[in-house]
Amino acid sequence: FLNESQLILQKLAPNNMGIICQGQPQRYHYIPSLSFDFVYAGQMLPPLLDPLMLNNNDNLDNDDFYDDHDNNNNNNNNNSSTLPTSSSLLTTQERYKELCRRGRRRRRHDDDSNRNNKASWEAHKLIQLARRNQQDYWAEWISELIRITKPGHAILMEQIEDGNNNSNNNSEGSCWAGNGIPKKWWKASIQRYGWDVEISQLRFIDTITAPDEIDISTRPTYNVIMMKKQDGTL
Repeated sequence: FLNESQLILQKLAPNNMGIICQGQPQRYHYIPSLSFDFVYAGQMLPPLLDPLMLNNNDNLDNDDFYDDHDNNNNNNNNNSSTLPTSSSLLTTQERYKELCRRGRRRRRHDDDSNRNNKASWEAHKLIQLARRNQQDYWAEWISELIRITKPGHAILMEQIEDGNNNSNNNSEGSCWAGNGIPKKWWKASIQRYGWDVEISQLRFIDTITAPDEIDISTRPTYNVIMMKKQDGTL
């Protein structure tokens, strides 16, 4: 997909467009600020595996997990003990499923008789905290995309699942990630995280993500375009 996008860009862009650089998510810290005329991401990062660090003794952070996984694939002599075992990962997933079930139970029975249900109340609060951690995780990555963009230039992000769509039902897992990201989140995040982009030039394009091996149904998605401020310095 990315290679095809680059070929299309090369055909449409002027001859003096410069070099197309390809990077990995959240590995932009070494890139100087204000480096690129156009920054593009084909999709959002996947939800965090362990947003509350419930399994803190195992390496379940997304970045470290995938880094270690890549290293082990590239080097058979690597010590695989840095990877979480399948049993520990499964245990963590089961704990989150139970947390999501309890949280949904509180939402369904949110009346005076259930407000004293300590387990449901705690689950509800933990899901709120996990959701905040998840949003901060996405925002940190987006902040880096904005940082490396030149003032007055565009940042494009594609295939974002619409959080307002009820058909995207994560009933058995990442309830902290919701059903995706609602469009209203972007405007609020520009103000909350101090992104150096023009709110008035925030644009959305509705799309449809085709079926894949995991989800046989089409998923309503959208693309978002942000323009960095002309006097942007971040």
